[in-house]
Amino acid sequence: LRMFRQPTAQLLDNALWSSLARGGLTANQNMPFVPGALLAGAGQLERICSQVQTSGYSRLRSLSWPDVGISMQAIADTVESLQEHGFPPVFIFMYDQVWALLLHLFDTMAKILNSSAVEMSLSVFAWSLQSGPAEKRVGS
Repeated sequence: LRMFRQPTAQLLDNALWSSLARGGLTANQNMPFVPGALLAGAGQLERICSQVQTSGYSRLRSLSWPDVGISMQAIADTVESLQEHGFPPVFIFMYDQVWALLLHLFDTMAKILNSSAVEMSLSVFAWSLQSGPAEKRVGS
């Protein structure tokens, strides 16, 4: 039987999360988030809109995340750092850049759906699949 207890004050300290961050990720209170859509151009927008209408889904590729201070590599590296220190991948949501990424997706989806008000669920989770032995599947 494993007992759970109230978290220690260390888990509430930004210094802990900063020490686990890689690539400049931050965990600040009251971080100002600046919204904005990240589509490359009209051609990409038309292609995505067409795919959504015909197939019900599309993939967003070549978004300019670095232009808004988001590094996918830094997010991946921080997930690895968290795991190395015993935290599950979902703790990536302690960092501002992950929330900024979601905010930009709201504005991007508003353009794709040609709507000024897009409601998306913030029921999010984080996974980190690791390859297992050669004869087994990923994550085994």
